Amino acid sequence: METDLEQWASTADIQGGNDNRIPLALASAQTSTGNDFLDAQQKGSLSGVVWTDTKPDGMREPIETGLANIKVLVLDADGKIVATLQTTPDGAYKAEGLPPVNTA
Repeated sequence: METDLEQWASTADIQGGNDNRIPLALASAQTSTGNDFLDAQQKGSLSGVVWTDTKPDGMREPIETGLANIKVLVLDADGKIVATLQTTPDGAYKAEGLPPVNTA
């Protein structure tokens, strides 16, 4: 059985499934090689809402409406733009399929 590393997800194994298991029957002192698992780094996502904080308290109140058509830039750890978004009429934005990052 394979255990996936953090930020990695199994995509298949040599048995064609994706259950992280390859059945083996080994006698004492036998080894088995070539049991390949296919893994890929998981993609990230980011979502939120842009609004005017009329009571500058950092908390969104029901009267504080979202802002439409605001450009949102998603940056990686090096400051490189990895996504450019635009808010919806209610101020929401969502980016999917972002490159993995180490948050530790």
